[in-house]
Amino acid sequence: MHSSVDTISIGKKGAETVVRLGGKLLADFSTPPFIGSVPALTELFTKEYLQGSYDGVDIISNEFKSALQQHPRIKTILPLTISAVDTVPAIQESLIEPSKKEVFDALLPHYIENQLRDAILQSEASEHSARMVAMRNATDNALALIDELTLIYNKERQAKITYEIADLVTARLATE
Repeated sequence: MHSSVDTISIGKKGAETVVRLGGKLLADFSTPPFIGSVPALTELFTKEYLQGSYDGVDIISNEFKSALQQHPRIKTILPLTISAVDTVPAIQESLIEPSKKEVFDALLPHYIENQLRDAILQSEASEHSARMVAMRNATDNALALIDELTLIYNKERQAKITYEIADLVTARLATE
């Protein structure tokens, strides 16, 4: 079992967090579009996992639930767990051609790529949603401020008009 953790960051905040916590930053993909980093990461994770350099691969990302709900998540993508398949009784013995290992090795890059794409897209959706909510809140606050300032302006204008009318009436009464 390996005791060290290699961290690969996608996005500036992830890299900053790893450095701040004193972690080992193996690579940093900070420049959008982040989806462009998927092929390189897929190749790296596949190669290192199959060679035994990595015991596992976890993805820490945001999970998009709705426009108002995004939650951080840690998803283990490697090693694969096939416990559900093992519990299903076999009806008959199946012959797999090519071997299970060859099928696994061929499908692993596709699985990793899809998991990475999912994590990146969910994080980007969460970020866009958070920005949308922040902009909506800023707009609502600006509209409330406009209403408040308009009310103050109208009160001041009305007070000035009332003062001028009173001044004119006083002047008129003084001349009679």
